[in-house]
Parts: sequence; structure tokens; C-alpha cells
Amino acid sequence: MGRVTNSLERQLAKYNSELKESPLAESARVLAELLDDGPPAREASAISREFRAILTELRERDSEVPASADPLDEIAARRQRRAAGQ
Repeated sequence: MGRVTNSLERQLAKYNSELKESPLAESARVLAELLDDGPPAREASAISREFRAILTELRERDSEVPASADPLDEIAARRQRRAAGQ
């Protein structure tokens, strides 16, 4: 593995397993390998730009509230906490 791929894998290790195995993460791995192979300057620019965009999207998705977080569950939990405190 090259430097870009190693760096990417270190970053992906911080994310949840679903995100690490997502098609978006796999696309990032492919682009990282291409960058490690030293593409021509013209291609490197386009690959780097897309790689950065994917990394940004991965970071954004990692910081999102999980889909399993149901607002109704949160309301019910707050209601239980209030009732327990009274």
C-alpha cells in the first residue's frame, strides 16, 4: 500500500463499520490507489479533486445522526426522564 492508501485507511478506521464498507469508501480506496501509482499530472488533478470530494462526503456522513435515531424514541426517553425526576 502507498502513502495515500495508508492515510485513507487510517481515516476510515475512525468511521463506523457501515460507512467503512460503503461504496463511497470503496471509491475512495480506488482513487487512493490511483494516486499512489503516480498518474500523469493531468489525471492526478482530476483524481485528487474527486478524492477530496469523497473524503468530505465521508466526513459529513460520519457526523450525521444515525438513521436508527428515531425522534419519537427521543421524545419518549425525555418523557421518562421527566417522570422519573418528579
